[in-house]
Amino acid sequence: MSHRVAIYARYSTDKQDARSIDDQVRRCRVPAQERGYEVVDEYADGAVSGTHTDREHLQRLLTDANARRFDIVLVDDLSRLSRDLGDVWNLVFTRLAFPGVAVVDVTTKIASTDPSARMVFGTMGLVSDTFVQMIRTETHRGLEGRALGGFATGGKTYGYTNALEPNPPEPLHHRKIRVIKEDEAAVVRRIFELAADGVPTKRIAAILNQEGISAPHDGGRGNKVSRGWGSTTVRYMLRNENYVGRWVWNRNKFSRIPGTNSYKNIPRPEKEHVRKEIPETRIIDQELWDRAHRALGPKRTAQNATLGTGSKPGSLLAGLVKCGVCGGAISVRAACTRRASRTPPSAAASTRAVAR
Repeated sequence: MSHRVAIYARYSTDKQDARSIDDQVRRCRVPAQERGYEVVDEYADGAVSGTHTDREHLQRLLTDANARRFDIVLVDDLSRLSRDLGDVWNLVFTRLAFPGVAVVDVTTKIASTDPSARMVFGTMGLVSDTFVQMIRTETHRGLEGRALGGFATGGKTYGYTNALEPNPPEPLHHRKIRVIKEDEAAVVRRIFELAADGVPTKRIAAILNQEGISAPHDGGRGNKVSRGWGSTTVRYMLRNENYVGRWVWNRNKFSRIPGTNSYKNIPRPEKEHVRKEIPETRIIDQELWDRAHRALGPKRTAQNATLGTGSKPGSLLAGLVKCGVCGGAISVRAACTRRASRTPPSAAASTRAVAR
């Protein structure tokens, strides 16, 4: 009986050659033809990291595997399936093994059903996982050096743009420096001046919106539909020390939520923060910063939000209830304020019925 096989291919970033997919598929088709296997489908994820399983075509492959559309999955090498040790083991020996689908690494010619597969695949997965961890460590070390040297470390801050460093010591490896973007810097100064004069952040946002001034993330990632200034954006800018020439790197760590391509922002201990004074990047002076902060008041924390010290009464569980999946804070979006005695009997009965 001829085996039905599927081919899975993947490359990591948009900086890699998309033809890598074609090369992987071609290498998988050769042994399939030699053994008389029927290739029923090809699955390919382009420019997607192998450190997570939240990939469109990998998920489609798993769905089709459960439907028993094929008996074998061919991969050019096991790292195409995943570079995470735990994910490799789960995919090969749980997710695909459950419906009876084997995985074959074309490079080593080892199948997951072979007696030695667990030891070999485990070792290969460990090597791939270690490679990823080394890359992360080296990248973090390089960014730390740039932060200590006063160079840009990635990301964007309203009021600034990046430019290549002048007279680089290594002409083939330019670093970037932060440069004040004057049109945006003028908006930053105005925000601080309004705040220093006691204008509330909501009113500042409304003024900027009325004048049609573009907000920092209009049309950008995470804000492709909504536009305009909000009080949260204004308040965040008023707390940003970059505007007085103080730059802090390594303040947070972004950890991937298991099995997804989403991240959770985790604060790092202050002793790990890298601080650098860069006077030439100062947009506002210290006197204006101090005046704006006196008018703004103390920074709102989870504790005083819980105690209801802000403009609105705090919820009893504010800042305490967390999502069991991603760890994010859960907040009340709406609450019933009607007294129980005033609730019509019919409404109460309806509520009980829904609850049951």
